[in-house]
Amino acid sequence: MNLALALAASGLRAGVENYSGLICAHCGEVTPMYPAAAPEESVWTFLERIVSVPFSPQAAADADQGRPVMHTRAVPEQVTAFELLARRVRDRLAPPGQPRGAASD
Repeated sequence: MNLALALAASGLRAGVENYSGLICAHCGEVTPMYPAAAPEESVWTFLERIVSVPFSPQAAADADQGRPVMHTRAVPEQVTAFELLARRVRDRLAPPGQPRGAASD
């Protein structure tokens, strides 16, 4: 079964790109961790990418010590990505007719 058929059969319509890049601990620049897949091999050709979350060695080390990034807020790039993800999921789950961003917490 090819990727497009497998995704259609799964019912998935969107996803989160994890490890979308590596955050430099010194300058904060995000660089690719892996080469991009060819369009015919990329899941993003068939799914909406809700958000991309870059990898951070600092966030990984903190998490290993029981300090999640949403608590420490030490890596702004990840905090921003996770907050955007939460808003987008909330909006998608809002009852029909409810304004975007108005879903109850």
